[in-house]
Amino acid sequence: ETQAGLYGVPKSERQTEDILDAVRLLDKADSYARSLSGGMRRRLGIAQAIIADPEFIIVDEPTVGLDPEERIRFRGILSRLSAKRTIIISTHIVGDISSTCEDLAVLRQGQLLFHGAPEDFIAKAEGKTWLLQTDDDAFETIANRFNVTNINADGVGMELRIVGAEAPPSGAEAAPPNLE
Repeated sequence: ETQAGLYGVPKSERQTEDILDAVRLLDKADSYARSLSGGMRRRLGIAQAIIADPEFIIVDEPTVGLDPEERIRFRGILSRLSAKRTIIISTHIVGDISSTCEDLAVLRQGQLLFHGAPEDFIAKAEGKTWLLQTDDDAFETIANRFNVTNINADGVGMELRIVGAEAPPSGAEAAPPNLE
């Protein structure tokens, strides 16, 4: 209610209960913000942001530090809210992008590298993604030639998921691309 008043939303137009219900905080309506968990505080922040029914919401790293369950819940909230407004998400967490975004822009040092559907971005890596078994000694050489998007260590060696335009190293197996 206080936030709605600060935004100048008339009392007759306030939908405080609906908004708290949308972010799954209706049962905490009478709680102080300082008593809420980190995930609940993030959801409260979204509630505060949408109380004035904006056309755009910009969130920066919205799920960093949340536990997996809270991260999924938060993504669901953003997805539902995007039906009525544009939400711009700045994040490095691929799961946040793949589960919520319909339109993707990739920036590096302020330069737009890609803009389009996530599926179109994934398609750009078709035929350029491989899995490779290697050891610590060869890792640096490979990492200097290719983008390493994932590492699975097994105690003896490691399996790298690599992406690059040049021919793959000997022993690499083709892998389907993903958003990473």
